[in-house]
Amino acid sequence: MPINYSISILKNKKTLQKKILKWFDSHKRDLPWRRTKDPYAIWISEFMLQQTQVEQVIPYYHRFLKRFPDVFSLANASLDNVMKVWEGMGYYRRAKYLYNAAKIIVSEYKGIVPNDYEALRQLPGFGNYTTGSVLSIAYNQPYPAVDGNVIRVAARLLKITKVIDTTIIKKIITPFIFDLIPDGKASDFNQALMELGALVCRPAKPDCRQCCWKHACLAFHEMNDPSVLPKRKKKIRGEIRHIAVAVVVKNRKILIARRPDNVILGNLWEFPGGKQKKEESIEDACLREVREETGITIRITNPIMSFKHHYSHYSIVLHFFYGRYLGGRLKNRKTTKLRWVPMQELTRFAFPKANQRVISRIFEDYGVSD
Repeated sequence: MPINYSISILKNKKTLQKKILKWFDSHKRDLPWRRTKDPYAIWISEFMLQQTQVEQVIPYYHRFLKRFPDVFSLANASLDNVMKVWEGMGYYRRAKYLYNAAKIIVSEYKGIVPNDYEALRQLPGFGNYTTGSVLSIAYNQPYPAVDGNVIRVAARLLKITKVIDTTIIKKIITPFIFDLIPDGKASDFNQALMELGALVCRPAKPDCRQCCWKHACLAFHEMNDPSVLPKRKKKIRGEIRHIAVAVVVKNRKILIARRPDNVILGNLWEFPGGKQKKEESIEDACLREVREETGITIRITNPIMSFKHHYSHYSIVLHFFYGRYLGGRLKNRKTTKLRWVPMQELTRFAFPKANQRVISRIFEDYGVSD
């Protein structure tokens, strides 16, 4: 993208600022985190909005703040309680980052969310976007908050036809947005830009005719279909992994395992199991994984359900089986904690979403009231 494109547009930045702020004032959604300037609440909302749609975030936001109304209550909670309140929203590492950052804020900043870029950037989970969004929205400081919506708006406004990568974001988009932020209006401007991307400059079928920036948008004026921008790297379809999982029953208790801290879905609880090997039946994989992971032997009684789950670079097919305990002693490891739990208490623990479906089936099969 020729850099003179952005220079040309920036000559009209006063008009761009005025138009988007006026549009935002009339069209912004009434979202709960927009009714506060509390840096803690804004920080919570920004973490939740990463990788999760607004509509899904709203009930979790209310639930989280009801349980942890301030940074002190969050820092003093147990990680298990935090993960349980977060349960169902996915990307659980965000919850752990919140928890660890809260402890640092309480111990080093007397419970006040820092308003300094470098201090905030050092906290767990604070990347460039989250740091910029909290500082601009909560403290009205002139830092860009470049999320997916902002990248899309900028890529179309400037007609960036190259594949969007970190270099383009860092060297073109972020400086461009920084230059656009009006004095004393960083909070409203950044929110307006994100809102424009969410409501008007949508990924598919952008409503260009209703856009407050259409007069300056190069993609609108020079391309037949602005929705082809921004260009992204094509995703490579990853492998499909088959995972055997056992719901081991012993005297109406269920065996659960806590995932290690340093893996995907770390610190959540799950039913024991693992990856199927080549030339191994899924039932044999289930027996082997339970034996290796827990030290006990089981007999598979019957299948429960199977379903597919997609991650960014691969997919898994989960095969759940009921297993009856035969013998052996549990072997807890440093990275994995095992425990027998009464069926009716399963909902006290934070499980990945896939396991929650199985818990509902267990309750149905065994007549347990939720």
